[in-house]
Amino acid sequence: MAQAKKVLCVGPDLAVDKTILIDGFSAGRRYRPKDVLTLASGKGCNVARVLQTLGAQPTVLGWAGGHNGAFIREGMETLGVKTVFIPISAESRVCVAILDRANHTLTEINETNPAIQPGEVEALYRAYLRLLPEFEVVTLSGRLPPGVETDFYARLIEAARQAGKPVLLDTYGESLRRAVGARPTLVKPNLQEFNELLGEELSGMDAIAAAARHMAGQIGSQVVVTLGERGMVAADGDRLFTAQAPRVPALSAIGSGDAFLAGMAAV
Repeated sequence: MAQAKKVLCVGPDLAVDKTILIDGFSAGRRYRPKDVLTLASGKGCNVARVLQTLGAQPTVLGWAGGHNGAFIREGMETLGVKTVFIPISAESRVCVAILDRANHTLTEINETNPAIQPGEVEALYRAYLRLLPEFEVVTLSGRLPPGVETDFYARLIEAARQAGKPVLLDTYGESLRRAVGARPTLVKPNLQEFNELLGEELSGMDAIAAAARHMAGQIGSQVVVTLGERGMVAADGDRLFTAQAPRVPALSAIGSGDAFLAGMAAV
């Protein structure tokens, strides 16, 4: 029997995720919902949760503070997912999603990530270097909090490359731009993030595929662009793959990109 793959899931944007189900929701009214789901979350936790389901052995590395941070740690460890959380002086954030099944709408209210102090940044980096030898794969996913330089993911990728560990990256904005230059093994933007990175507005499959192949050849990485219900395009410079998403009843797309990244890491 093959040994379960050990995956280090770096998640800088940990959160308490609260989903409230209200049919017929509209602003300005009072509700007392009975259906409320509260979970340990943030993209690193979401990736780890799916990896655990797929039979891997994930560990989440991130910053956590206050009562919310304790809730996130307890929530993941209750699932059997190991955590290495660097304590911070600020309280970890809360994200609220209001899901209206009657009108097929999702309203998200996400607190901003708490600011990370310089000593807390370096504490996570040191923990990362210490943990790297234990794992087969690294995932980096989520938005970098205030106080963390936009080249932080690039630093983590360079350290992993020196250790011979593949890195799968899922972020956006300037941190994605900086990290791509460090040549992660795989980059997984969605179409909006990919277009922002390119500075273009691609929409047709042929144009997206050509741009993905060109970028893969330039940076020497696998580039996977997720397209929602249209599926995905993947390129490694020489080869190009496309896949259509199965048609399934969907209540919410929250965490779908994280689940995709987990599947890629588990292969």
